[in-house]
Amino acid sequence: MQLTKNVFKYLENFSINEMKLDNFDEESLSNFVNHTPTINDSYISTNDISFSFGNIDDVIIYNLDGAVNLSNRKTIEIDVYTASDIDENGATLEICSGVNGNAIRGSFKNNNHVDGGTLSTLVFDLGNINNMRLRHYSSIRSLRLTVNADDFMIAGISAFNSEYMITYEDLIDIVKASNAYVLDKINMDKTPVDMVLYEAIYKLSAYYIWQRASVTPRNTKKGFSYLKTDADELIKFYLTNGYHPHLIPYTDTVRNNNHGRKNSDELLLKQHKALAKVIYDV
Repeated sequence: MQLTKNVFKYLENFSINEMKLDNFDEESLSNFVNHTPTINDSYISTNDISFSFGNIDDVIIYNLDGAVNLSNRKTIEIDVYTASDIDENGATLEICSGVNGNAIRGSFKNNNHVDGGTLSTLVFDLGNINNMRLRHYSSIRSLRLTVNADDFMIAGISAFNSEYMITYEDLIDIVKASNAYVLDKINMDKTPVDMVLYEAIYKLSAYYIWQRASVTPRNTKKGFSYLKTDADELIKFYLTNGYHPHLIPYTDTVRNNNHGRKNSDELLLKQHKALAKVIYDV
């Protein structure tokens, strides 16, 4: 979600097939509100770890890392392992605009049967027909999953749209290519932990996606080339460690907020951990 949001903020009317709603790591334990699961690395799908809840017969509440726009998503799919079967309509997913499972915006039943004893996927249809914009799903902060299952584990959560211009796997390859471009420009083997360079990677990634598309987003006054120009200017700013008149107030904000380098690095890596996983392979 974090990586997709930071690239697609420049591509408002483009769609990606999969929007990951999690990047499970040890810090994700604190995202669960009313249960404290244990880490499991035996049953994994899109993350390096999954979370085990044991036998469960109530609601699991999960706070997302930030607000996410699900208005153009068709399904939410949760990769799970359970020792017992889950029948069709046997689980309920509620999406909420408030944290901690508050302000429910939609409630859905799984439309598939899940066999016990194997890593499977619970599929929840959001009712999006003909790729309509479901505005009341535009700012979702938490999820509520009600299920009755034995040895229940969650391995991944994603929101899908069957009408898309790019896949999540394509996005990862493009981000890697954008990082390689930045490394070439700064003549380094590893990208420094730096907000300016991270933003350059996001803009370059958006540029490459837009460049390969056959359509132009609606309500767009500028061509896609401005994204690459802006990225190059950000790289120049990093190399000169200066104050860029065309990037005010952005670079001024970066300069003012960059006190306490160690703390700044830790915060940036946390705020951009999805990008860090791609470019640092951590």
